[in-house]
Amino acid sequence: MKIIIVGIVTLFGVIGLVGILGFLVPEKKTASAEYIYNQSSAVVWLKMRDISGQSSWRNQIDSIEILDSAIGKEDWIENLKSGASVKLRTTTYKEGQLWGIETYDSPMVVKWVGEVDSKDKQKTLVKFQYESSIANPYFRILALSFLNLESMIQLYASELKSELDKNI
Repeated sequence: MKIIIVGIVTLFGVIGLVGILGFLVPEKKTASAEYIYNQSSAVVWLKMRDISGQSSWRNQIDSIEILDSAIGKEDWIENLKSGASVKLRTTTYKEGQLWGIETYDSPMVVKWVGEVDSKDKQKTLVKFQYESSIANPYFRILALSFLNLESMIQLYASELKSELDKNI
């Protein structure tokens, strides 16, 4: 009986410690980066905005289900090759210039903004901004192992570059 009580107290102690550590992890994190692409802004914009087509060039995506295709109000699910699914929706939209999206129906919200700026006929600057917000301290601890905003930006930007370079 004493072993059971020690085990239960230890379990609650570990759970409490993880919760306390979770409060030490910031609720919000941000990251940003800028990339130059050797394509016109129109080509870059169309590639980024082709939501269903992204499953062909983004390696981690298995399939995409479009729930609402109204321009500037899109809503979709990205089914990842890992088996997870992510629900996304457009939050900000300015034709040819700005596209913001966010996750929803998840314990963590990740917001993404891509701002397209034409430098000349064949050079486009894209500014990426990511923000994550995780209210639950236990999920903040879990997110430390898989939610790296800088690497998410870098992966998306490099996959976009590879796809755009196919058309040069």
